[in-house]
Order: sequence, then structure tokens, then C-alpha cells
Amino acid sequence: MASGYRRKRFYPTSQRILVHLSGTPGTYGPSVLPTLTQEGIGSAIRSGRSTATKWALRMEASGLLRGERAHVPGHRVRKTVYRLTEAGWEEARRLRRLLDSHVVHVTAPGMGDVPMRVTEVPRLFPDLIDITSTVCLVREGRLDLRPLARDRKAALPPLLWGETLRRTDRVFGRQDEVRSLAAWVVSRTPILAVVGLAGIGKSVLVASWIQRHRPRPFVFWTELEEGTTPTALLAEFAQFLARLGRRTLLGALAEDRLSDPAFLTRLLSHEFHELPVLAVLDNFHLASAAVAKLVSGPLLAACRATRVRAVLISRTVPAIASGSSGRRPARAHVLRIPGLDLESSVSLLRAKGLAADDVTAMRIAESARGHPMVLSLAAQTGSEVESATRRYLEKEIWAALSPAERQVLETSCAFRRFAPLEALKAIDGADDSVLASLESKNLIEPTLAEGYVVHDTIREYVRALSGEDRRRELHRIVARYFLNRADPRERIEGFYHLVQAGDLGEAADRLSAEASSLVESASARDLAALFAGVDAQRLNPSTAGVVSEVLGDGMRVSGHSVPAIQQYLHAIRAHEASGREEFVPRVLHKIAAIERQRNEYDKALGHLVEARARLLQRPDPAQLAEVLKELALIEKIKGNFGEARMSLNAAVDLATESSEAGVLSRCLLVLGTLEAETASLERGLHHKMESLRIADRAGNVTEASRACISIGTTLWEMGRLEESLTFEQRGLHLARLVGNLRLTGYGLMDKAAVLVDLGRFEEADSVFQEAKSFFTILEERDSLALLAVAEGQREMRMGRIASAKRTWERAVDELRAVGDPGDLVRTLRWVGGTYLDLGDLSNGRSLLLEALRHARALGNPSIIAEIEGQMGSPRRAAVDVPVRSASEN
Repeated sequence: MASGYRRKRFYPTSQRILVHLSGTPGTYGPSVLPTLTQEGIGSAIRSGRSTATKWALRMEASGLLRGERAHVPGHRVRKTVYRLTEAGWEEARRLRRLLDSHVVHVTAPGMGDVPMRVTEVPRLFPDLIDITSTVCLVREGRLDLRPLARDRKAALPPLLWGETLRRTDRVFGRQDEVRSLAAWVVSRTPILAVVGLAGIGKSVLVASWIQRHRPRPFVFWTELEEGTTPTALLAEFAQFLARLGRRTLLGALAEDRLSDPAFLTRLLSHEFHELPVLAVLDNFHLASAAVAKLVSGPLLAACRATRVRAVLISRTVPAIASGSSGRRPARAHVLRIPGLDLESSVSLLRAKGLAADDVTAMRIAESARGHPMVLSLAAQTGSEVESATRRYLEKEIWAALSPAERQVLETSCAFRRFAPLEALKAIDGADDSVLASLESKNLIEPTLAEGYVVHDTIREYVRALSGEDRRRELHRIVARYFLNRADPRERIEGFYHLVQAGDLGEAADRLSAEASSLVESASARDLAALFAGVDAQRLNPSTAGVVSEVLGDGMRVSGHSVPAIQQYLHAIRAHEASGREEFVPRVLHKIAAIERQRNEYDKALGHLVEARARLLQRPDPAQLAEVLKELALIEKIKGNFGEARMSLNAAVDLATESSEAGVLSRCLLVLGTLEAETASLERGLHHKMESLRIADRAGNVTEASRACISIGTTLWEMGRLEESLTFEQRGLHLARLVGNLRLTGYGLMDKAAVLVDLGRFEEADSVFQEAKSFFTILEERDSLALLAVAEGQREMRMGRIASAKRTWERAVDELRAVGDPGDLVRTLRWVGGTYLDLGDLSNGRSLLLEALRHARALGNPSIIAEIEGQMGSPRRAAVDVPVRSASEN
């Protein structure tokens, strides 16, 4: 090898440049421009400037990049900045899809070698690395994050989160209001309502206070709209918390219980623990009843239990801020924002460019009555404000705009939140001078995220001025921008604008093509909310089928099972009427899942059998594998182990044929659990190890966690305790990494049981307490009862027999009330057998007889035979402490 030769990177320079430029914000503002120069690109991709220059020129010549001259902060002359062309964006999207299938071996502090997909790394370690650094630091398929962790400070860096947080240079007056804000943030009142007229300066005041004084190191800012759902608000909170290393809420978004206020209160209190956070909800007067209920219930309770403080910016006094009395601290303080005094009004006019004499300035200030937005507009015209704001806007402002300025302002108003600079610059005639002109007229305001926001008053005026056809056209423009983005949340926003444009057919076709990926990445509730006001009966059958299915998904995850089934049945009829019968098995599978959750096993079995028959006529190996897996789970519950085994083996073959690694890993894991419970622990362990190998190869961290926990259970049953503990700890670490509450709880339960058998009782006690906290958040009374059985074993091993018996009695009573019949049978078998070992023959035989009755009701012949054998033996057969299987959850 030549002297000085350096091995090439795992990903070539051109790919690293594409990842970097496609990962920069869509709003190319002043703070982003330095990263788009040759020096900035070279620094981001960790190469020298000469390499970055050479490849930027090559990619520009091939049509992937375009270079343009721009003023870059810190440079006196213009520099070339590079942006992706349409062909470049298409190539970047193709590369992103490729990266989503690439698996690298990641080493991070506190964990060994973990295979995961490249795109998962920045999502799981947002405080350490981004996607550009990820592809740059991969070496020979490996990524070591330990050096980055060593370089990072022990304390979390401050975080200012919010796309719509305005950039503020100067605030006039408001000294009394700033003092009130400072006094509130150190008080015991968790919520502050900042109330005032539209345009009076509420948001600017709070934004300036935050940026100048930083009352909390971690600030969350979001702007509500009329269509904001509780799930959308929680999803944004989850992204913010993930940046701070708290991923439980992000993982819980896939749960079906976020509509449960008690569960949500416990979860938010757990996530916000010891975090000094200031949360600001702007435009709270637009909050729906559901969002207001979320704030006045779970969020308020979490604020009271933690160090979190919340500011609600609203035109009216929120209900949460009224009626506070009694001994408890007020739920919310109210800070009313008046108009500016005369001196501050004149100062604002001068700062906004008014060049009139003092007398004229005083007269204009008096006519505006201290209203900052009206003062800002009046400064551009130099005239008094003698009419209503709407007529003033029309006469003095709108009429003076150029066609390009009107187009940009109209498009900006079509966005629900903030308008990305990239989208605005794509408009014909829109350039930096147009944006600067609108900003100087105070019609658009820059944000810290380098976007632009339009004040509600101006937005309402512009929207009212546009006709219906024009509004639909603007929504189509915005939809095209969002639908071309890589982020699923942005594509969902594109669907919203398609619906608002009336293009329901296109929306349904696109949704049908990519619904599965969107549902995995976002909430079904948000997808359903897009079509909530659409009458499916008036649509053509093809569109109606997709809309009804999406509405059913939203109802299902909200816990409304019966309405969800009705929507799914409408979807089936519409799919059949439109000749799209290939979608029917998917809907039948969803109905069966609901029926299984409701313990309606026969109904679920009927739907699955029909789905299987349809899939045999129209083969879809991956979907058929999922259906067969569900069939096997129901057959297992009913005690038909032979049929369950046949279904699972067929599902494994189909998943292998379709190369669906996730489905294959899950099928093998369920098959391993079935084999371990009914035939051979060795054979079950073999299937589970194969499941883990496939999950690792696919980089599926969640399935790898599930497999590790399940493998640990089987090893524990085989008496290989040290090996079991190793797998349980790895599975537990991965479950925490992805923020999966339920898997974390199961891993802790299994780890505690292993520690008890190892005789490490003190260590087991802390694990028991942590497991209890997770199952308390989940409010899984049956899991808490199973955990109590294992705690009782710990008490028995420590010689506290009476305490152990009391613990078991409480656990058995709880399982009788709320437990799954299978869990109850296993617990009765174990506790009854343990009583026999302790010489308590009467209670032991009584519990075994009860287990026998339940086993006969389930119709499980193998368990019946085992219990009868237990009762006929003077000593109990070897039965392990009942724990919850991770493979079926």
C-alpha cells in the first residue's frame, strides 16, 4: 500500500454530500447558508475543502446540484452556495431509502455491538449524532459512538425547540410584563395564561423573554392550529423529549392508550422527571376541546408533579385559568397584555422606519392606541390609522404590493404553521428582494428555524380575500412541496393540503400506496383526522374504501372498537365494489386483531380464515404470513397446539419467500415460545436464536430486544441462569433505547426472577421496584400480579414464608379478577405446587383443582394432563415461576 494512503470511506463522497444537503432545513436562512458553501460541505462530510470542491463541481455538472452566489454571514463578498436540483432531490430520496435498508454495527456507551439500520442511529441517539455524521463515520460497516459520548459534556446542553418561535431583536416597553413573567416562573403556579388582543404582542413578548433571559434550559415552543389533535401535540412533545434522551413517550405513541388520561399523566410525569422545561403553547384560543382537556388534565398534573412550567398564549382567558380557589395553588395565573404607552409607541414607529416629524409621529401613535402590529403597518405608510384594520390593510398595504409579493404572501398564508423558505423561493418571481420587502412591511416574520410566519390577523384577511378556486390552487402548491419531502410527518401535512384542495381521489391513491409506512411513522389518529369531515358515502367506491379504512384505523387506536369495525366493514364493501379485492384481507386482519383483543376468539378466527382464503386466491406472501401468525396465536390460546405449529411453520416459509425480515423474526419467536411451552426447550431456544439472528441482520432493534428477552426466559427455564441474565440485560437495554414501555417492563420482570434464582436478593429488590413503576404507568394489573408472584418467591427464598403466602394470595385474587385465563392457570399451578412443597397440602390441592377447572374450560389437553400428574404426585412437578412472554406482545 502506498505511503500516506487512507482507506476510502464506507460511503462515497457524492453520497455523503447528498445526505448532507437533503438533511439541511428546507429554509435556507442566514444561519444555514454557511453549511452550504464548499467549506461548510467539507466540514459537514468530514473531508477537506479540495475534495468537497471537486465533488460539488462534478455533481453540478451532472445536474444534481446547482450553485448560486449569496451573501453568507461572516464573509464580505458573495460566496457560492449549493442546493439540490429536482434530480438531486430524487437521487437523495433514493439514497435515503437505500440507507433505510443498510445495517451497521453500532457501539455506544453501556452497550455492546448492536446491529441497527443507518437511519435509526440518529433517531435513537439524537443528542450524539445526526444522519450526515452517521454516514461519514461508518467504517467497514461499523460505527463507534463512544468517542462522541466522551467529547460531550456530562450535562445536557440547553435546547430551544420550535419552528414558529419568532426571532426578536428588540421589544419596546413591557418592563412590567417581563417582571411578571420572572415572578411567575419561580412561583408554585404551574401554568401562566398570557392574554391579549390579536397583534398586541403576546408572542413577541414571551419569545423575547425566553431568548434574553432563558428562564429554563429546555424550552419547547409550538403553535396550535384549529386542526391540531392531542396526538399531534404529543408527537411534537415526544420529538423534543427524545432530543433530551427521554424516548418513552416516543415509543408509547404506537400504543393504543394515549387517550387514557390517567395513563398519560403517569407517562408524562415519568418523562418530565427532573427536567427543567418551559413549554409554550401559542394560539391556545384555537385549541380544540380535546387539546384543552389534555392541557387541563394530564399536562397540568405532570407540571404539578415535576419542574415543568407551561405558558398558554391566547386571545381569550382559557378555562383552565378560571375558577382557581381553595387551599391548593391556583391552576394558572393570567397575565393580560395591554397596548403600548405613548412613548414606546413612538419608539416603535421610529424603529420601523417612520421618518415623519415628532408631531406626526405622536398623532399616528395615538391613532393606533398602542397596538404594535397596527403601529408597524402604519410606519410603512406614514398615515394615521382611522379605519378598521381590515380596511386599512386593503387600502394602505395590499394595494401597494407587487404581483410577486402578493403571490408569496398568499402562499405563506396557505401553510398551517410556518412557510419554508425553499417553498417560497420556488414561486415564479420570488427572490430575496421580495421576501425582504414583505419582511420590511411587517407582513411576514422570520423564525429561529429560518422560516417565516404570518400573523393571524393578516392571514385571516388574505385568506378571506382569496376566492375558493384560488384557495384550492394554493393548497395544491403547498401539497406538492410537502409530498416530495422525506419526513413522513411532512407527507401527512401534504395529504392535509390535498384534502383541503378537494383532490380526494389523488389523496386516496397516494395514501393507499404508502399507508403502511405512514402508519408506522405517525399516528393513525392524525391520518384519520385528515378525512374526519369527509362523507365517504358521496365518494366513488375506490376512494371511499381507503377513507373508511383510515377512519377505522383512527377509531381503533382511540379505543372505539365497535365503530372501528363498522368502518372496516364499509371499507370492505367499497373495496369489493371498486374491484380492489386485494385490499380486503388487510382489513379482515385488522378486524380480527380487534376481536382477539376483546377475547372474541371465534369471531377473530372466522375473519382470519376468510382472509387466508382470499389470500390463497390472490397470493401475497408477506400478508399471508401475518394472517397465519395471528391464526396460530388464537389456536394456541384455544389449546390447539398442532394447528398452531402448522400455521407458524407455514408463516415462516412465506416470510422467508417474501424476504420480510420483521415478519420472519416475529413468527420464529412465537414458534420458539410454542415449542418451549409444549415440546422441547432446546428446540424452542433454537427458533428464538434464529429469530434474534434475523432481527440483528435486518437492524430491527425492537425485534432484537423482544427476542433477547424471550431467549432469556427460555434459558432461565433451562437453568442456565448466567446466560439468561446476559440476554435479559441486553434486551432490556435495547428496549430502553427504543423507548418501548411494555418490553422494558417485561425485561425487568424476567431479570428480577433470574436474580432471585441466583440468590441476589438485594439486587432483585431494586429491579422489582423499577418493574412496578413501569407496570403502574401501563396500569397492567395482571402484570403487577405476576410480578407479585415472583416477589413472593423472593420472600420464600429469604425464609419469610408467611409474607410470601400473603403476597401470593393477593396476586391470585388479582388474577382471578382481571387476569388472562392462561396466566391464571399457570399461576395457580405454580403457587399450588409450591404449597405442596411447603407441606400445605390442603391449600395446594385446592389451588391445583381450581387450575384444573380453568384448564378444562380452556380445552387445553396438555396442561390438563400436567396438572393431573402434579396432583397425583406427592411432590410437585418442576414448574417455573409464571412470567409474561415478550414474544406475543
